[in-house]
Amino acid sequence: MNENNPDSIQQAVLDKVRAGTVRRRPRWQFILRVAGTIVVISLLLVIAAFLISFILYSLNESGEQFLLGFGLRGIQVFLTLFPWLFGLVALGLIVLLEWLIRGFRFGYRIPLLNIFLGVVGVSIVLGIVISVTPLHTTLQGFAAKDQLPILGQPYKHVLDHHEDEGLSRGKVITVGANEFIIQHDDHDRDTDDGTFSIHVAPDASIVLPHVGDEVLVFGEPEQGYIDASNVLVLSPLLPVK
Repeated sequence: MNENNPDSIQQAVLDKVRAGTVRRRPRWQFILRVAGTIVVISLLLVIAAFLISFILYSLNESGEQFLLGFGLRGIQVFLTLFPWLFGLVALGLIVLLEWLIRGFRFGYRIPLLNIFLGVVGVSIVLGIVISVTPLHTTLQGFAAKDQLPILGQPYKHVLDHHEDEGLSRGKVITVGANEFIIQHDDHDRDTDDGTFSIHVAPDASIVLPHVGDEVLVFGEPEQGYIDASNVLVLSPLLPVK
């Protein structure tokens, strides 16, 4: 008899069950295990999507995504300020999700790369959906009022002033011949709130903003001011709720 024959294997298993050497598990245990795995997968997917949405929200609200268009140094500063911790945690959760999904029978029939890309795609889509809702704006408001535990600090850092990196965002309060002053106030009452001087070289192809404009400034940090190489007029900061 061929030991690899499916009928032989099935008969051998049945013989062991009858002999009591193999114990059949109740069906409810299998159902409970599958249900628990699905719940864990769902929770991990939501957490991964939330982290991705926070990254998108952070880059948008801080204006840091514009650094990618400011040349090599802009890319370097972008990589410096990128929220890598959230990105790495999200990636770790995606890998864990892939492993859990492969635990299901259908998971073994799908190529590993396809499962990974599928999980990444779903996480990113959910992250984009979450990022356009008022969720992060609301949490930002709670963080500014010190009413958000655990996640309060990451939200406070979204609108931080990065003068040392040559990046500044704020409202223009005065405009001179070759300079203007902005006021930075991210509503968290910390040390980076205040006024900052921005210098523009006379031969620079930069149009000076108007009083009241919300601007993003990028350039070389100098002693007491930023020598601007790029100035973008942005929409106003979202109000704190």
